[in-house]
Amino acid sequence: MRPWILGSLLAVVSLPAAAIECIAPSADVLPVLVIGSVRSNINDLDQSQLETTIRERLTTGGKYRVVLADQYRNALANHRVDKCTPAFVLDLSIDMDRSDPGQAYGFGGFVTRFEFTAHADVNVLPDRVTLDKITLTDKADSAFTGKKARQAFDRLLENVAHEIEARRDAWVAHPVPGF
Repeated sequence: MRPWILGSLLAVVSLPAAAIECIAPSADVLPVLVIGSVRSNINDLDQSQLETTIRERLTTGGKYRVVLADQYRNALANHRVDKCTPAFVLDLSIDMDRSDPGQAYGFGGFVTRFEFTAHADVNVLPDRVTLDKITLTDKADSAFTGKKARQAFDRLLENVAHEIEARRDAWVAHPVPGF
């Protein structure tokens, strides 16, 4: 009878401890970065190709487990991601303005100025609380081929990926944004 009472008492005391999934994330756990939405107003740019490019770049950086939104939902449903693993969602928007700086001087059509702007909003999952907003720009004056414009666009994507990787440790260190 006594072992039964001790076992019952131990079971009752351990129930709240079983409900705790974790206290803090492990230092070696890779945070999950979910690619939420990737938008662009650039006419010749395929949206899915842009999403694939930024995803591959962030994956090769090795600072995050980069997944798409449906993959993250599936991982949560199948308990492959615990509550201690930091998870963020990235919404990226890239805009381009095209102008002709020579037009004001009567030399229109020789040089086109391309100005790219990237807006990255990073939110903490599961509640989608705003964590960080990043805005980066790059520009290039390009003659007839557009090669310099492409290089400026590639630099902008690289800078976005670099900023997201550089801010990782600060995001993981503060589980509650704004406090």
